[in-house]
Amino acid sequence: YVVRPTPAPRAAVVLYTDIYGWRFNNTRVWADKLARQTGYLVVVPDFFRGTAFKEGQSRATLMTW
Repeated sequence: YVVRPTPAPRAAVVLYTDIYGWRFNNTRVWADKLARQTGYLVVVPDFFRGTAFKEGQSRATLMTW
């Protein structure tokens, strides 16, 4: 997930995620807000390659994940 503010950014931030990954709505909202308030390019990598923990999964599933 990449947020490119206007005007062109003067710096960049890599936003690390928790176990829910970049697709978690709150993570994207935070990235958008950070870019808007600072003017920085914000990059949120997909560290889990599409296999982040899904909200609502059981604790047993977390241990397997």
